[in-house]
Amino acid sequence: MIMKHSIWLVLTMIAAAALAFEARADSLPPFQPDRSLPPVAQLGQYLKRLDSDDWRTRESTTFQLARDQRISEDVIERSLSGTTLSQEQRLRLLRALETRLLLLPRGAIGVSMKRSITTFTDKDGNDISGVEIVELLPGMPAEEQLRVGDVLMSIEGQAFDHSDHVSSLIKQYWPGDEVELQVARDEPADAAGTPRRSRILTIRIKLGSTDQLATRSRTNPIPTGDRAMAENRIRSMYQRYAPGARRMQAPSSLPGQEQVGDLPIGIDPELILQQVREDRIAMDQKVPGSLTPEAFEAKWASYVGSLTDLLDSGLLDAESGRLIEQLRARILELVDIED
Repeated sequence: MIMKHSIWLVLTMIAAAALAFEARADSLPPFQPDRSLPPVAQLGQYLKRLDSDDWRTRESTTFQLARDQRISEDVIERSLSGTTLSQEQRLRLLRALETRLLLLPRGAIGVSMKRSITTFTDKDGNDISGVEIVELLPGMPAEEQLRVGDVLMSIEGQAFDHSDHVSSLIKQYWPGDEVELQVARDEPADAAGTPRRSRILTIRIKLGSTDQLATRSRTNPIPTGDRAMAENRIRSMYQRYAPGARRMQAPSSLPGQEQVGDLPIGIDPELILQQVREDRIAMDQKVPGSLTPEAFEAKWASYVGSLTDLLDSGLLDAESGRLIEQLRARILELVDIED
């Protein structure tokens, strides 16, 4: 029972953090990463700022790291395995990864493509291989620069063997980035039935956002399969690297004993408290869709109850217990309910 409850609480905390991030992810100011340092050295600079005494510095650095494409997820994860990080640094590295993989919009060009690869040799003897475009989505960058029937051959010099590969390559970049496409574009045939004749074009295109695609199709900006993989990866990293999990004893092999992966993970109290404040402000101002006073109190009383159960479970070390007790006290104060 404790194991199931702990997993539920993990998901609740991640969801609450996501709500706080989501409201700000689309309105981030322009950001140009410092390219004067190698990625690993730049990560060292980020780590110093993630442990700053100033909350705003820690918060802005978390977003900057999430958006700095030069520092890969693998590099960040290797840093998480170190033993010298503070609890604040460790939690913010995890938050940066969560923001990057689940919350920030990715680059998009706005095309629909054939599923299979198109291959042919044109009239001039050029071997053409790529994905044929069958639709240009209104309002997206491709509408102005590409054409239906174009065969997309490579992105930044990388060829592909399936249309899904096109999406994964594009989503390595952020909205507003410029990428170089190599495209084969048909010219009018000399006569019916003659071999295709294509011009090979190099086109630089400024990427739109997956959020634009989501608005158009009313779906999540990350496809279901990709999102499930990203969520599993984030959950695994929280369970492996978050401060609470790392301080537990080695997993027991005895039946019925809790394993490290089943135990509660780290919490960023400020994100949870921010969500309480936002709920309260929306309720007080009677914003459409906001909680009623009864629903507001019920929501956060239930959450406080979950924290109380966790404190009573005996699963937490002293530092994690103090963190959760402080969070619980602040929620009670903000919600204005009796303990």
